Amino acid sequence: MQPWLQMLSPMLNVRLPASGDIMMDYRPWTNWGEAEPSAGNPQIEDEIFRQVALPGKQLGRLIDAVNILIELAASDHPNLRTQPPQAISEFQSMSRQVINKKLDLQHSLRSEAQRALEQLRSADRQAFNALLAQYQEAPDRSADQP
Repeated sequence: MQPWLQMLSPMLNVRLPASGDIMMDYRPWTNWGEAEPSAGNPQIEDEIFRQVALPGKQLGRLIDAVNILIELAASDHPNLRTQPPQAISEFQSMSRQVINKKLDLQHSLRSEAQRALEQLRSADRQAFNALLAQYQEAPDRSADQP
């Protein structure tokens, strides 16, 4: 090191406020498709999420089942249709909101896909035709999804 740099080195080591070493977790914890640490046995929860169904699908099945049970109960007790308890009314309202949100998202995805396909068709007709042919020939694997 040059002697004049040694003289300046204490001045070069000056730290301004908030300029110190920063420790930051670059792998933040999320629970996207993973078990919540406080949920029962994390290993069991993780296996269920990965091999059976994610919480959204589980919730959807429960909502469907509870709606069927409400209909069955209402057929035996007509007053449930005319004056349902608050819990049933709130559940049915939530169920309609879930259905509407799913429909909105499906419509949005379809619109985005149409826009992208239109852009591809105008930019590269050959790639557009190849992509359509690929999807027409491929079997629908959505039924295989958990």
